Amino acid sequence: NASSTAAAALGMYPTLHVPPTTEEQFAAQAANEPPHQDHFPSPDGLMSSLPNVPQPTNGLQGMPQPPHQTHQPTPPQPPQHRYSTGSASTPAKKPDVGSEEWHKMRKDNHKEVERRRRETINEGINELAKIVPNCEKNKGSILQRAVTFINQLKENENQNIEKWTLEKLLTEQAIAELSASNDKLKQECERLYKELETWKRVAQNAGLSYPQANKDEPAAAT
Repeated sequence: NASSTAAAALGMYPTLHVPPTTEEQFAAQAANEPPHQDHFPSPDGLMSSLPNVPQPTNGLQGMPQPPHQTHQPTPPQPPQHRYSTGSASTPAKKPDVGSEEWHKMRKDNHKEVERRRRETINEGINELAKIVPNCEKNKGSILQRAVTFINQLKENENQNIEKWTLEKLLTEQAIAELSASNDKLKQECERLYKELETWKRVAQNAGLSYPQANKDEPAAAT
């Protein structure tokens, strides 16, 4: 029937939809990413990763007293820290808090954290320079240009979304009108076909025959 024909025709037409904005997609993607502060541990966090060795209480350096005198198998030693100075068989000992070595290690850890932070920032700026057109080598200019470029992209995207939304509404309205017109035309064709069959039966009852087209006659010019 007309409804099934229209439904089949509409089923072949691609589904129209307005895509989500880039800001929504980016926010959803960022929500699934782990926090970035883990990439830059604090200097105290780096120092806390050193093996914890009990501090000597009797003035002897590096001679912790075991709680029992029984001999036990030596457990495997943890990997040494990058700032440890002990041998491979001796675990590194944390320096005393406030000592010169403690301050030096804390300063070195702070430098390492700062180096990682700067390295990450530089990598990000270099990636921006590859994406944003007509960028200078100056980092400040790259960031300023990137902000302008992003704002322009957002403005263009908003305009496109408005355009796609309007086109979607107009297209759906046109499809609905064409579907209704198709149903109406099909009903009219069915009515005319029934009327034609009625007149054919009337003509046959009156002794009239339907004229057959002569194959030898040329087709009428249109």
